Amino acid sequence: MLCCCSTGFLRAQNDSIQHLEPLLVKGYRFSEFQTGSYLQQISFQNSLNSLGQNIHQSLAFNSSIYIKNGGPSLIASTASRGSTAQQTSTVWCGIPIESPMLGLNDLSTLPVFLFDGMGVLYGAQSSLFGSGNIGGTIQLNHSKQIMHGIHAQLFLQAGSFETYNQGLKLSYAGSKLSMQFKYLHQNALNNFDYEWPGIGNQKMQHAGVMQHAILQEINFNPNQSHAISLKIWLQDNKRYIPDVIGGSKDNAEQTNQFARNILEYKYMKGIYQLQSRTAYFNELFNYNSLSTNNSNSRFYQISQAIDQSWSLKKHKFLFSTQYLLVKGFIDNYITDKSYQQPSILGTIQSTWFHQRFETQLNIRKQWYNEKSLPLIPSFGLNWKLKKWFTINGNIAAGFRMPTMNDLYWKPGGNEQLKPEESKSIELGASLKHKEFSFRLNAYHKLCTNQITWIANANGIWQADNIQNVEVRGTELFWQFEKTLKDWNFVLKGQHDYCLALNKSTVDLNIYNKQIIYVPKIKHLFQLAIAYRKLSVEYIHQYVGQRFYTSDNSAALSDYQLGNIFLQKTIALKNATGINLHIGIQNCWNQNYQNILNRPMPKRQIQFTFTYNF
Repeated sequence: MLCCCSTGFLRAQNDSIQHLEPLLVKGYRFSEFQTGSYLQQISFQNSLNSLGQNIHQSLAFNSSIYIKNGGPSLIASTASRGSTAQQTSTVWCGIPIESPMLGLNDLSTLPVFLFDGMGVLYGAQSSLFGSGNIGGTIQLNHSKQIMHGIHAQLFLQAGSFETYNQGLKLSYAGSKLSMQFKYLHQNALNNFDYEWPGIGNQKMQHAGVMQHAILQEINFNPNQSHAISLKIWLQDNKRYIPDVIGGSKDNAEQTNQFARNILEYKYMKGIYQLQSRTAYFNELFNYNSLSTNNSNSRFYQISQAIDQSWSLKKHKFLFSTQYLLVKGFIDNYITDKSYQQPSILGTIQSTWFHQRFETQLNIRKQWYNEKSLPLIPSFGLNWKLKKWFTINGNIAAGFRMPTMNDLYWKPGGNEQLKPEESKSIELGASLKHKEFSFRLNAYHKLCTNQITWIANANGIWQADNIQNVEVRGTELFWQFEKTLKDWNFVLKGQHDYCLALNKSTVDLNIYNKQIIYVPKIKHLFQLAIAYRKLSVEYIHQYVGQRFYTSDNSAALSDYQLGNIFLQKTIALKNATGINLHIGIQNCWNQNYQNILNRPMPKRQIQFTFTYNF
């Protein structure tokens, strides 16, 4: 079992300076059919801030997505453009991997170590990817650049709060066959100190996490027309869940094991391309606490996606079919439940006026069991006014089917729930001139039938379609890069304004109020400097206040965090080299909260050693 090691950073160090521009990781599904949308590509191979992190941390350091996380051992989810966590899908090699029971993925359990990069596709993408892609899509992927021969990487990391991580990467690549193997073990007690009003200095208890992960990939390319790839991802997670400050002692803990398998086949000849993906996922959960005793759940899903495309002079056509079968077994469902989701997608992309103007129309038709859902269309355009200036826009419908817990959980599940629906419009402009690049996005979205759990007259929490939300906002991305002899400088920023208003009329006290845990303002600044084989990066984050009551009567304070990363590469004669890395997160030692009554760690330090050979 062999794998490709991530040596992109080290290869860059072979030059006189290290260029910090990210390596573009290819292979995203529908990568050629995203007209009018903004895809932000994040490479892990050249990133100082992603080394030894999980996906939610990399998103917080590199994207405009707000991460909702109550601590190192707690679930991490997203709030992209004011959407709920269930409205942003996580996709691995073109297949969604969120839990069909919860409708979301815990990003804190996805280690960066296993992947080469990810793409953040902003805005409604339901017409391309189906249910749940109202706020955007996070695409995890692997680079197609595999070094010829046999290579390996040893990864060792130790840090604050008794954190110890070890990893191994192996690779083999020949003329037609290549194999990749990655293994990671993570262990942390997370016994950090925190300050709490009225209590004083305390040490976090019962917050440890343990993880074992394996990812195996085998690629076979017999000729230029055919390619076959098999990916197997096995993982075992265990976490101890700390009690809420001020709450009763619960001693909760959760274990989770999964096996995810994807078989891909690609055929290309002339103007025609076919790509087939067959996936089988099997996942187990166990939750145990003093209040709930022992709760077990399991699901498996089978999916088949076939994408066919034709490229003519001025037009590209895409026809895609997908079938999804999910079966769930959980103590609170009383009986086993299942559903099927067949769907078809048609897309036409055209260029006009000497390829300066590009349009794309998508239409998706989907079924849920035997129920036919409305058509989901979207239309996007790119207009290249100058070589250095482009505008883009799209209009899209979106939807999200209720989760299995929304429908079948006893008590509280509601089998009469309707799908969530959305209508959105987006307009953007991008400018690139020499060392400077700039992008501005503005968006507006209406979401109806949003599913919310509320307490009924008997005090039982129940799911219902009672919430309507209006979201409007802007995003600004900019970057300046300069190279002077042996020096390379990169300065960039991301600035977000998001107004997410509750338009439900059930309770006038919450009408037109900001949705809880959605900050109106968020800023991100990054400064990276490289001198030959030495690199340093500083990241500064600002997150505005977040309301935690629906009537906006109470909020968590805004906060600012500083993070520093330093890396030195040592070249060796008989090996690719050694990387020595130091990361200091929350370097100003701020005391803050992301979730009410959930303290976050203060200053933390990580030391990382990687040996490439």
